[in-house]
Amino acid sequence: MPDDDPKREPNQPESWRDLAEKASSEKDPKKLLQLVQELCDRLDQESATRKAQQKKPIKPERAQPTGQHTA
Repeated sequence: MPDDDPKREPNQPESWRDLAEKASSEKDPKKLLQLVQELCDRLDQESATRKAQQKKPIKPERAQPTGQHTA
């Protein structure tokens, strides 16, 4: 699908917002179906990416240096 955004790199996929905007004005049912399928795929990808980022462990900070004890 051609990309009309001059700011986007040629091989960079369209954002889900771009796809949603195109779908909202598409009159051809076949093209609309294709856009909606692409939109769903893009949203699934973004959701999976966000879930993966949330699962990364956070390194806990130590309250006290090793070997020092409080009384």
